Amino acid sequence: MSWNRAKTSLISKDHKRISKDSDAADSCSGRCGDNNSNYDCQCNSYCERYNDCCANYYSLCKGAQSISRSELSELAQELWDNDANRLSSSQYEINLQTKLSNYGEKVDRSSSNFFTSVNTWRLGGTFDAFQDLLDNYVLKTGTAESVSSAEGREMEAFLDDIMATTVMQRTYSLLQAKGYFSSLEGFRDFVNNVWFTLYSRSSNRLDSSAFEHTFVGEVKNSAVSGFHNWLQFYYLEQDGRLNYYGYVREANPNQILLQFSVDGYVKTLSSIMLGVSPEFELALYSVCFVSQPNSLCRFDLEGNEVQIQTYDYTGGYIGSAYFNV
Repeated sequence: MSWNRAKTSLISKDHKRISKDSDAADSCSGRCGDNNSNYDCQCNSYCERYNDCCANYYSLCKGAQSISRSELSELAQELWDNDANRLSSSQYEINLQTKLSNYGEKVDRSSSNFFTSVNTWRLGGTFDAFQDLLDNYVLKTGTAESVSSAEGREMEAFLDDIMATTVMQRTYSLLQAKGYFSSLEGFRDFVNNVWFTLYSRSSNRLDSSAFEHTFVGEVKNSAVSGFHNWLQFYYLEQDGRLNYYGYVREANPNQILLQFSVDGYVKTLSSIMLGVSPEFELALYSVCFVSQPNSLCRFDLEGNEVQIQTYDYTGGYIGSAYFNV
């Protein structure tokens, strides 16, 4: 088994090599209607067709309405209540062990696994297609990813599955009402583009994507980068490849900030929301990215303030997204 459990990514834009340079413009500020192929992302009406819109195109150029905290909170609670694939806290058991007072030491302070048990028989629905996407990636950045036809079909199956859920349907309804997208197909194209387009993080090779970074994890400069998914954590821990060091803090609902290593490479701090479905995370990350890119997105869920941080990469792609615990 390789770095993870499945195969990923449809490479769009004719395998365009994406990298920052001195001429790159990552914002639509002062560029609405502009069409300049020298820029990494575009700000005209054709960018939706060619999937190369800058992150703030929708708000600055398309006239999409802002999404208030109360509207986002209402959406998040509805997604939580209707996340049919989410595991309840009674369907998994964790062992917190040591609270790290100095996470900068990067020393294993917990002798047992983080997960004591997970009711894997309960993992149906979109989890099946999600699991098929986890072992398609190369561990280290700097090595180009390759995508087979079988992996492409797995990606399409995952998109089909999540787009059919109430979680993604309700997310689209809000974004459509606010003027971000005019069709479900357009929203699906957006999700495919910002999450699965390959781009370069190292050595000018197509070695990464938002999905790989956020949900799967990767290694750059001898350290784990990204990696914010609970099920990926569980699988690698079960395979003996992930070593849990301890936690720093918890937050409701079901959030934890912890430290671990994979194949000997350390992730100093990673935030994870336990039990939720991949579509729940992807939906909220996407809404925060499209409405408040490169900023802290705040809302209320289950009576608690929750924060999501997103960053763009070369303007139109998600570089990272995570719960800020």
